[in-house]
Amino acid sequence: MATDAQCAALYLATTNLAYTVNQLARTPRPPFDVPDQAALTRRSTDIADAARDFRGRDPAAVKDDALARAGLAVKSAQVMVDTVNLELNNRYTKAEINSAIDTAVADVRAT
Repeated sequence: MATDAQCAALYLATTNLAYTVNQLARTPRPPFDVPDQAALTRRSTDIADAARDFRGRDPAAVKDDALARAGLAVKSAQVMVDTVNLELNNRYTKAEINSAIDTAVADVRAT
């Protein structure tokens, strides 16, 4: 059983990821480019929708292991997106970043 604070932390991390992906969509950086803007915007919306849906969950119904898995997935995706946004030369491919985002969304929705 998760606490209110743990659920709030996951919600905050998930909304932060949505914001960061949206910023990347507005000003794409390698490995993304202008043609990727629409897809990144959709991903940002998917993340925000997952956060919105999670926010309505009763913390007592959220299992600790699911919460931990979702938190780790969100943080992993956040690190990748931050790396793209902050570094000129990053080591991540579009596929790796998109996969991390998809995993984060799926794990948040599964909590």
